[in-house]
Amino acid sequence: MNKCCAFILTALMLACQYARADAPDCGDCEVPNDPYERANGGPPCVRAPCSVKTNEQQCIAAGLVTGQIVSASGPECLENPPQKKTLCATVNGWMASPNRIKSSTTFENSLCCPSTGATNTVYGDISYSWSITGPTNAVGEGPTACIETDQPGVYSVQFNIRTSNEVCGVASTVINTNLYVIRVDMDIDVDDDGDVDDTDESKEESPGAIVFENWDNDDGDAAHTPDKDETSVTGENDLVPFYPKLEPTLTTGTLKLEATAGGSRVKVWMSATKGPEVTLPKTWDLATETVPTTLYLEGYDESASANDVELKLSYANGSSSICDDKLKITVVRQNFGVAVYRDLDMPWPWTPLGHAGLITGYTGKRTKVFLTNESNWVTTEMGTAGIHTSDLQTFIATRPPFRGSCSVANLADVRRNEILRNAHDCLTEAIAYLWGDAISWDGPTWDGTIPDINELRCDGLVEVCYELAAIEVWGMNGTHYPIQTWPAEHQDLGMDDPQTELSPVVQRGGVANSPTRFIADVLFQPQTLP
Repeated sequence: MNKCCAFILTALMLACQYARADAPDCGDCEVPNDPYERANGGPPCVRAPCSVKTNEQQCIAAGLVTGQIVSASGPECLENPPQKKTLCATVNGWMASPNRIKSSTTFENSLCCPSTGATNTVYGDISYSWSITGPTNAVGEGPTACIETDQPGVYSVQFNIRTSNEVCGVASTVINTNLYVIRVDMDIDVDDDGDVDDTDESKEESPGAIVFENWDNDDGDAAHTPDKDETSVTGENDLVPFYPKLEPTLTTGTLKLEATAGGSRVKVWMSATKGPEVTLPKTWDLATETVPTTLYLEGYDESASANDVELKLSYANGSSSICDDKLKITVVRQNFGVAVYRDLDMPWPWTPLGHAGLITGYTGKRTKVFLTNESNWVTTEMGTAGIHTSDLQTFIATRPPFRGSCSVANLADVRRNEILRNAHDCLTEAIAYLWGDAISWDGPTWDGTIPDINELRCDGLVEVCYELAAIEVWGMNGTHYPIQTWPAEHQDLGMDDPQTELSPVVQRGGVANSPTRFIADVLFQPQTLP
């Protein structure tokens, strides 16, 4: 054998013997550590490698992808008018830091870990991306997505979550949630200009809306029944539409309409001619019921003070009330049929006798400005050209001052409607004007009907319209009141002896000792308007 080769073989055998002698004695589930590691202070033995279950189901079960919790703010309620709202949704995982995810993952080796296995904690990266549907300003970062909006809607948020680590590799999932911005609104044409706009929105609670008490007789029935006492009225024109609205359209929760004040003063109907009635409070189950887009408000009894009626529309989900809108209302009674007075447009000594007419209509809007404008109140009166209509402003301006308005105490609505009907019939008959006597008729006697009348004095018109409706106004010596029964006793014009002489000033009680039933009245009530 070559000496050199023999030397090399001998050296190798000695090295192997040395290595075997230096190798540590390791357990069944251990293997010797790397010699370099041992030489640098590492442990002599390390755990034997275990095979790792890296299938997707194990990683999911470990909580790397699923098990995320989404927390969402809201629902948010938009005010009227709307102001910008901020809502956020956040994905909450088992995160060691904002962009790290931690989970417990099981390792197994059939030789070294056959029974219980070994458990180790591994860390990996997690990243988020998200998108929001809807016309909105999307903000936020990482696991939090936010919107800034002043528009109602259901905003869908989609999170895309990606995780990766040395055990499971890469996994991803999608999580969806919704952000709700809700607006409850109750619109009404507050300024009565024919549309509903932002101006009306700003006035819904102050000054609030005016509706008129519906005591008139739009269907013209012979019994003169007030419309408010009927459930269906042909020609009804006093109901005011309003518009309940919930945005966005939802199929969960309830929408409730109620009168939180003054509920006995108003009624709500499904149509402009009434019927069926919506009895308050009314709750719609959004899962099964459709909320009407238009309802109709009726003034049933005049307000005692301005804005003493309040309607509230509210959305609730379960026991929680989330959003509402309110509407303030004043029910105004227009006192058609009252008699109005001014001085007589004739030279002295006739001027103080006065002039009379009747308020028989209104042409203005449902606002304080129009109600207090005398040009919007229709008068029916006698003049040199015969019976005619005008307006209160012109009536007064012809010969001021205005001497006030009068009627009887506790005038029933049925009788008021009959007075108006009588005034209408006098206009239809085109009755001529009479100076001197209060009334003239065809034939030797008056049959007590309007078609039989030829001429009327101004105060005679008032007497006829009231007393043919069975309402006493003036009677000679305080006894013989109905003009249809004692027409001759109503003829004498004068004011010196009010017990036997009739004139507008006597009729309104402007002289002492007048036997008139009239007392001072107003054109509308309540007098204090919002």
